[in-house]
Amino acid sequence: MKLGGHGLKIQGRPVDFQSDGIAHSPDRIYLYYKRIGDKRLFRIKIRMLNNSAFTGQQLAGAVEDLGNIANTGGMIFDSKGNLYFGNPNTYIWYR
Repeated sequence: MKLGGHGLKIQGRPVDFQSDGIAHSPDRIYLYYKRIGDKRLFRIKIRMLNNSAFTGQQLAGAVEDLGNIANTGGMIFDSKGNLYFGNPNTYIWYR
């Protein structure tokens, strides 16, 4: 995975998000993601991912659990900051 042209690594190893959806907020403050097989949505500040001074444990502690959402087939923000999720069964986007 790359962010800003740089490979994301924790303790020298590539980050494995196992992400079923991933999007950054329009202001580029947060990276939102959802793991495969999990309905929970997470976010983390992008500045932390770009700073190699943070340890894996610090990064893990900075992840915010935003709660359960439906199964999704992707996500994207619009220019107003609304986060849309794709429904993999109906191919309809909702927020």
